[in-house]
Amino acid sequence: MIEKGEATHGQLGVTIQSNASREGGNTSRFTTGARVATATADSPAGKAGVQSGDIIVGVGGKRVVDATDVTATVRSYAAGAEVPVKVKRGDNEMEFKVTLGAASVG
Repeated sequence: MIEKGEATHGQLGVTIQSNASREGGNTSRFTTGARVATATADSPAGKAGVQSGDIIVGVGGKRVVDATDVTATVRSYAAGAEVPVKVKRGDNEMEFKVTLGAASVG
């Protein structure tokens, strides 16, 4: 904050939805985590390999239960931090090292 004159926190650069979200009238098929609704290739998560449709189940070695939990956990890291993000894609679990982008606080 002293160097740049403003506070920042980390961000994945994706849009996420909790398990209670509905899309096209169908209830999501997962019970824990947050679905990545959109992940562009140039976002921090997209550059690491996270894709739309992935279910984020862990951030920084911590299990996450919903979209609010993902957001709070990511925001606890500084911009530029490299954070492991665990996702479910189909029947597979994968882990990506995401270098977080910056989001201004306030």
